Parts: sequence; structure tokens; C-alpha cells
Amino acid sequence: MGDYILMSLMLSGALGIIGAISHPVLFDESRSAIGVLCLFALAAPLASLAPALGDLSALLPDTDGHISSVGGYSEVSAEAFAEGIAEYIAEEFSIDPDLILVDVSGFDFGEMRAERVTVALSGAATLADARGIRLSTEELFIKDNGECEVVICFEGKGTDS
Repeated sequence: MGDYILMSLMLSGALGIIGAISHPVLFDESRSAIGVLCLFALAAPLASLAPALGDLSALLPDTDGHISSVGGYSEVSAEAFAEGIAEYIAEEFSIDPDLILVDVSGFDFGEMRAERVTVALSGAATLADARGIRLSTEELFIKDNGECEVVICFEGKGTDS
């Protein structure tokens, strides 16, 4: 501990002398550099505390190097993907978003595309242009992600209109 205090005092003195003799134009820069060096010198002994802390990885959940499929990135991304499609349809066709339910099948997280998208319309949304919704959604996928089957359902009844 005595060595640490002696080193801190010597470093502070040396850096103070360097600051005093530095050129006035470079005063702010040299002061910043001296501050960083002082912080480094004061924090250096903390490295010796690392072994005393032990293995902190024991506090983290065990994932075996990957995220499980339940609640993992793929599932969350598929949900966000479906929500984005629902928002697009609601905005494009002036439909209440609460009346649209989108289900995505065969979602590929890497390419951000799906094999099949099922759009379920309920309530007043069943009066919307189902063919227009299907064509617009298919066009969106062809433009951005390649082909995708889009199915429109009305309160549980499937249609390919």
C-alpha cells in the first residue's frame, strides 16, 4: 500500500511539472492528457482485485452458447415481422390495427422473410378490399424478400380472393 501511495505522489508531481512547463497554447490538451494518466494510475491497482472477485460468469444464465428457441431472437423477430405487416396493412388500407391479426409461418431470421403470411380480418375490417390487401402484401414481399404466400381470412374462414 505504501508503494502505491508513493507512486501516486511521484506521478502527480511529475505530471504537475509537465503541466507547468507545457506551452500555453497546448494547456487544455496537456491538462486532459494528464487527467487521463492520473485516472489510469489510480485505477491500476484495481486490476489486482479481479482474482478476488472470482468467476462472475456463474452469475449469468447458462445458454450453452446459443439462445433457446423459446423466447429467442427468431421468435421475437417473427412477432415483430408480423406486427410490421399488420401496421403496413392498417396504414395502407385505413383499417383499425386492432381488427388485424397476422400470423407468419416459416420465418427465416437470417433473410427476414416468411414462407406464408396469414392475415385475419375481423369486425369492420372484413369489409376491406381483401384482394387488394393480398396483392399489396405479396408485392411488398416480392419487392423486398422474394416470393411469399399470402392468405386472407375473415373471422376464421380462409379465402384466396
